[in-house]
Amino acid sequence: MRWGATLALVVAALPAAAVALEGLYRPAYDWADGWDCRSIGREGGAVVLTPNAFIGVGSRCSLADPTEVRGMQARLYDATCREGTRVRTDRIMVLRTDGGIAIIRGGAISLFAACP
Repeated sequence: MRWGATLALVVAALPAAAVALEGLYRPAYDWADGWDCRSIGREGGAVVLTPNAFIGVGSRCSLADPTEVRGMQARLYDATCREGTRVRTDRIMVLRTDGGIAIIRGGAISLFAACP
């Protein structure tokens, strides 16, 4: 069997729900229209989602135990978040939207637009 055919079989065997969510984002609200995608983690800048962390304005969450959500372009994480001196654990869901991602945490939904 040729390598190309083998690679195609391996890719076809991967879970369909494995969606890439990582990247740079900015809040997707009118009040954040002037925010840039260069100042990471600061007011007026971008937030970053990596495979094991979410870095937001004034907060950083370590993400563990990622679980793909069946039938959705989403992933659920166990998160340990530090906001100033406060540390809290939470469940966080990251969901792909048309223009970026939604983060669902503690009953609140925050929308983020993908940075170009």
